[in-house]
Amino acid sequence: MPEEEGPGLFEAERSAWIKGRKWPLGKHAAARRADQLARQARKRSRDRAGLDDISLQEAETKGTFARLTQKGGENSAELIGLVFFVLVYCIALPIFVGLAWVIGTATYRAWASVANTRRPLIAPYAIAAVVAGVVFYFGRGLGLDLLAIHGLAGLLETATGGLIAPAVLSRWYAAGIMSLLEIQVVLGLLYGGWLVYAWGWTSPAVRRGHRAGVDNAWVQPEKDDAKKKQAKVTKEERITKIISGGGNTAA
Repeated sequence: MPEEEGPGLFEAERSAWIKGRKWPLGKHAAARRADQLARQARKRSRDRAGLDDISLQEAETKGTFARLTQKGGENSAELIGLVFFVLVYCIALPIFVGLAWVIGTATYRAWASVANTRRPLIAPYAIAAVVAGVVFYFGRGLGLDLLAIHGLAGLLETATGGLIAPAVLSRWYAAGIMSLLEIQVVLGLLYGGWLVYAWGWTSPAVRRGHRAGVDNAWVQPEKDDAKKKQAKVTKEERITKIISGGGNTAA
């Protein structure tokens, strides 16, 4: 028997919406998201039908790193692409926007885990990003983060022995690091909103379905079947009463 699951998350509708959009800066990534959602929708359909998919293997759209490493740098262009990918995506991006990625991904996944009751929205992310940006901007002017900057400066002096971050420069370094962290918090919230859009939660079909609650219809099929049978019996009883009433009147 398939494992019991909660209400569906409109995977098929979201996949179709992603496929129907133009993604000028990330066609392959969008195709991969649509493919993942489509596979989840098919698996859910099989589970609902009571089918076992242990022996079923579906083709999967591979990510950029997987495609580059599997080719193994067969020519110079692919090798350069692999080196560039490692330098940018595996080293530079984690250093400069790693915190933003963690914040965006964590908040999105947390919301997506309860999406059957509360559909992920872009607006809360945008509002939170604006509020955070305003707080950080005016907080720096009011000196609200000076304590953190001084503490970080002392940590830098101790960690480097005063060679890389002497007392003259440590506070400047610390202020720059704090600014980078604050910017990443704002970018992380914006990235969370982007994930909501990128994974198809703004699809009109998803909005309509979530408002109507149609995704909950199959969770308890036995109760639904019982309701249909009861409605059918009630209808037959009414017809019988009408016929009986007509016969009595005629008599």
